Amino acid sequence: MKLIKYMESNKLVQRDYKKWIIFNDKLGDFQCLYDLYKAVQLVENVGGVACSKINGSAECVYRVEQHGVDNILELVEDEKIEFLKYLSQYYFSDSDIEDWYKQKVFVRDKANNHNRLKKKALNFSKDKSVFEVRPHPKETKYYSLKLVFSILFYVVLVGLIVSYLMVDISLALTGLFIIPLVLMYFLIKTLIKGYFVGIIKGNSIKITETQYQEIFKIVEFQSA
Repeated sequence: MKLIKYMESNKLVQRDYKKWIIFNDKLGDFQCLYDLYKAVQLVENVGGVACSKINGSAECVYRVEQHGVDNILELVEDEKIEFLKYLSQYYFSDSDIEDWYKQKVFVRDKANNHNRLKKKALNFSKDKSVFEVRPHPKETKYYSLKLVFSILFYVVLVGLIVSYLMVDISLALTGLFIIPLVLMYFLIKTLIKGYFVGIIKGNSIKITETQYQEIFKIVEFQSA
């Protein structure tokens, strides 16, 4: 018989580790899987898994009990080695256990960080009233005065230029020659500036709370 009653904990003892694994619904969690492997490997309690060595029997027996699993697993020495090999082959893909575990923890922490930042961004977008910028009551008045004086200044300037051109025809011809050059200069300057700005923006990335969150958090932490 592979299944007997363990009277101390009122649990059934399974001695076929493959069947025990099949009915163990905790192994879908990488933390439970890692704890199970390390507990059996080291013969000690790890996380929610307790592994102990039974003394007094004819052969060395190991008892494995995992939190949330109904049955207890008992293994002899050879079965313990086979059990670890079975887990390594079918659950860890024969990779290094510690590297596998570190990768799983990294992915979990990354997902948690993304969810936390996403939640923070949603809360920020819902309550923008706190960050609303309100102009000073006199700002509109000052803007109106500035606009009026600017219009008057440019009207007077254009009138002076036109009057000078009408008085002196040579000045008018000179103006017709110089104005296109000035316009060409500003046009070329604008194009060159736009070209270099395009190079910078085309070969750079924008780091925000929702884009490249890890780098953003590092920069935010270092600049605090």
